[in-house]
Amino acid sequence: MEFEWTPYKDSTIREVIPDEFFVNPNAWHMNVSLVMYTTIEMHETVRVLR
Repeated sequence: MEFEWTPYKDSTIREVIPDEFFVNPNAWHMNVSLVMYTTIEMHETVRVLR
């Protein structure tokens, strides 16, 4: 089975994307860092309600 990727096949989506992005497919590729912020709070067990 072969998979064919057809991003933005819907014409209503394609009309808002500038043509320069469809001419140069490398414009869609980038390497970026994934930054995730997580907050962990420590609580005393005698002060936390169940």
